Amino acid sequence: MVAGQQGTILSHIAQSLAHHFASIYYIDTIDDSYVEFAASDVYKELNIAPEGTDFFAETRRNNMRLVHPDDIDLLADVCDKEALLERTAGGQTYTVTYRLLMEDGPTYTRLSAMMADDGRHIIIGVTDVDEQVRRELAVRAAEERHVTYSHIAQTLAKRYAAIYYVDAQTSAYVEFSSSGTFRELGLPSSGADFFAAADEAFSRMVHPDDVAVASDLLDARRLVERLSHAKPTVATFRLMLPAGDVWASMRVMWADDRRHLIVGLSDVDDQVKAERAAHEAEERGKVYGHIAKSLANRYATIYFVDIYTKHYIEFSSSDTYKNLQVEPSGDDFFEISRVNVRRVIHPDDLDQVLAVLDRDRMTDIINRDGHLSITYRLMLDGKPVYTNMNAVWADDRRHVIIGVSDVDAEMKREMEQREAEERTRIYGYIAQSLAHQYATIYYVDVYTENYLEFTSSDVYRKLDVPESGASFFDEARRNAERVIHPDDLAEVVELMDRERMTRAINAHGSVSLTYRLLLGDGYVYTNLRAVWADDMRHLIVGVSDVDAAVRKEQAHREVEERSITYAHIAQSLANRYDSILYVDAQTNAYTEYSSTEEYKRLGAQTEGDDFFADTAENVRRLVFREDMDFALNAVEMGNMLRELELA
Repeated sequence: MVAGQQGTILSHIAQSLAHHFASIYYIDTIDDSYVEFAASDVYKELNIAPEGTDFFAETRRNNMRLVHPDDIDLLADVCDKEALLERTAGGQTYTVTYRLLMEDGPTYTRLSAMMADDGRHIIIGVTDVDEQVRRELAVRAAEERHVTYSHIAQTLAKRYAAIYYVDAQTSAYVEFSSSGTFRELGLPSSGADFFAAADEAFSRMVHPDDVAVASDLLDARRLVERLSHAKPTVATFRLMLPAGDVWASMRVMWADDRRHLIVGLSDVDDQVKAERAAHEAEERGKVYGHIAKSLANRYATIYFVDIYTKHYIEFSSSDTYKNLQVEPSGDDFFEISRVNVRRVIHPDDLDQVLAVLDRDRMTDIINRDGHLSITYRLMLDGKPVYTNMNAVWADDRRHVIIGVSDVDAEMKREMEQREAEERTRIYGYIAQSLAHQYATIYYVDVYTENYLEFTSSDVYRKLDVPESGASFFDEARRNAERVIHPDDLAEVVELMDRERMTRAINAHGSVSLTYRLLLGDGYVYTNLRAVWADDMRHLIVGVSDVDAAVRKEQAHREVEERSITYAHIAQSLANRYDSILYVDAQTNAYTEYSSTEEYKRLGAQTEGDDFFADTAENVRRLVFREDMDFALNAVEMGNMLRELELA
């Protein structure tokens, strides 16, 4: 095969391979120059130069602009010539997958690099693998979920002696497991109505004292409602088996689809009997032991109050609270407390504390909510200290345990946090309001020169200025040469210097400059204003469209200048004539503008509604007879207008 034929074949092969890539780069490793062969119009729209003198520097810049921030480090070896040469040495193919920031969102892209046969050039192919990668990720996620659910199901199955999968809408069910204990219920392994089947089985097998508890959980309507409000969905009851009563627990929960219920039955006989034995064996002294432990860990003071006799005992672990001089025990907790709080509670909080220091009111709240909690300010050494009082039933349902704890630091932190959140919200409103005054705002870190751009105008977006970057002032100077009017360029470039701008702001509080910006087909007057942010590290640079205001001001100035010019002209004319009158050609009304003293003595009218009639009357009265016809002819309206048109 001759060399020409071989070259043609290799060219065809290269073109065929190229169609597998969205873009191909051919890089000279000696001088770092490169040429791009792009097969995809989508990738052409990324505005990557098709050729250049330094592939690695260009790639680093393009990565900052086009690659997802989380994936930039993945391309570190592609931006480093020595690393890339090492990766492709010996015929190796180096592959890396990352996300490009395309117009429709992040797109998974695969880069493959290999050394050309000449040992001098590196060939890099870029391929769109978004659909493939996302499909792989979805499959992997589904597999992980499946494995997770399988582990969960196996774990649950070990915890329950029987599990039923129930359709909440139709009540149809399937049993997944059942031990010998629960088989004695006689509940079929599947059926059309779980609740009816369970109710029938429980009516036979559940202890009469516990039937109400079990039946309450088997009311389909109330069960679904309770689950919707996250109410407890567990019932513990005794099954009457031939060998004796066995404690069982039934738990109901939603399946993930929120259509099916999972009902689990557990044998908790050993657990319940052990708990009951421990509870019955617990002596009265242990209650006080728990109280003492609670004092040390949570409360500064605890009151143990007998609801029937109102007698109380106080346990105080805090010297601070002992200084309040409250009796450590007494015969009427509520009456004594109402007297004491008037002495030690902040006046603004007194009413709400007095309201709950009533036996019936307190027990009603505890019965309704499970506990009573109220926060108020206690006056200690003349200073208000936030304090919390929490009350719950003791196990005997005869005594109430009331714990008082110092929550001053916690409350003040919450108040400071709320104030900070409120300040942040207010600053957000202020920032939004300020943002509406500007077409574009730049938030610039003075130390790193990193910046973010916030643009509210589609017109300004078309300037193709990056929304973020690492060198605000350098980029601003480069962009200025492209979009600033030549007559204003020097002034803008001079201002776009970090040291010069910060010095000007420090000296004057802000810096402002108006210049002409190329937008669309013409230049628009624009104002730039820069100030410090609150942290004195960032600059806020706002750019606003002031074209209408500037042009209006220019037009107003031109009108004023013309008015001054016309005034000078009128004054010059007045000096040349004995009298000047201003006549409305539409209505014939007139007004005298100026006249000499000699002319005033003639007694001619200075204003009127009909210039031509009044002037003819003045001619007949004041002009010599020999000149009268000539003068009347001259001031006749038709003759005068014709003469003006001819002039």
